[in-house]
Amino acid sequence: MRYRRVIFVTIVFLLMLIQWTGMSEARSKKATYVWKMATHAPEVIGFAIYLRDTFTPALEKVTNKEVTIDWYWGGIMGDDEDWVAKIRIDQLQGAGFDGHGIVMACPDLAMFQLPFLFKSFDEVAFIREKLRQRLLRSFEKNGYKLLLLIDQDFDQVYSLKREIRSPEDFARTTFATYSGKLENEMLRALGTSPIPINVPELPSSLRAGICDALIVPAIWYVGAQLYTITKAVTPSTMRYAPGGIVISNKAWNGIPEEYRKTIDGILLEHEHGFNEYGHDGNARCLRAMIKYGVKEVRLNQVEIDLLKQRTRPLWDKLAGKEYPRDLLDEVLCSLDEYRSREASIFIAP
Repeated sequence: MRYRRVIFVTIVFLLMLIQWTGMSEARSKKATYVWKMATHAPEVIGFAIYLRDTFTPALEKVTNKEVTIDWYWGGIMGDDEDWVAKIRIDQLQGAGFDGHGIVMACPDLAMFQLPFLFKSFDEVAFIREKLRQRLLRSFEKNGYKLLLLIDQDFDQVYSLKREIRSPEDFARTTFATYSGKLENEMLRALGTSPIPINVPELPSSLRAGICDALIVPAIWYVGAQLYTITKAVTPSTMRYAPGGIVISNKAWNGIPEEYRKTIDGILLEHEHGFNEYGHDGNARCLRAMIKYGVKEVRLNQVEIDLLKQRTRPLWDKLAGKEYPRDLLDEVLCSLDEYRSREASIFIAP
């Protein structure tokens, strides 16, 4: 009886999969312009669900189903560097980049990853709007049209072996690094010698013991099911991670102007919608992992100040190399303005 039930469930699943595949292919065949786009997000987690069920249908709606996106989920098209190469030869038309890829598409965004630069998503949103036109020009110069500039997360520190509180804890831990030079420099400043590993290989590398810690968003960590082997998580605002949905200039300019206008008309709405969806999803995933048994490590102010002391010199060290000095100065000035304004509102009678 149990055997028959397993067979029945398997058949139903396969029929649903065939139906979904058929619907996807039918949609692509009907559309005149099909953008092939890659992402690390597994199809079953929050980021992917929003792109699949909300953003892509909205894009189809405002283009009379003439434009659609075929998504390649879960890193099956390789890593960010692979996607950049495939976009250049038009094998892909775009991608949903994480922190490493989005900096390749727009180098100015490296500055957003500076340790302890931002305190909240509200601060990020304020700076994003202040810099939007500059960032759009930077994307275009590098061959891309920005569709959505997104919050990946204030990534948490996950450790398989120990609680991470201090530079000494970092020094005793083998971290994987996947998010480019800023992350590598930050981890070295905190006393560890990180091992570069591509995103699709992170889960197997942790399970094999090649590394025992990394800094990633909660949604991705749950999707990779690594919480089952994890001892502790340290939530903090140590590292904000930007991401983005981009399309090549060639693909963007290849659709009719009227469709470019209608798509432009919905982008900010869906950028906000995606970010709200992502904030909620990351928070729920983090709570679920803690409830499952992953220990939450809350840093006190002394511990936070020590980590800031170790990483703050990177802001000046990398200025003029990874991002323009004038950009950092503008952002710091704007953050002072924002924080002063928020403080005055808070203390007003």
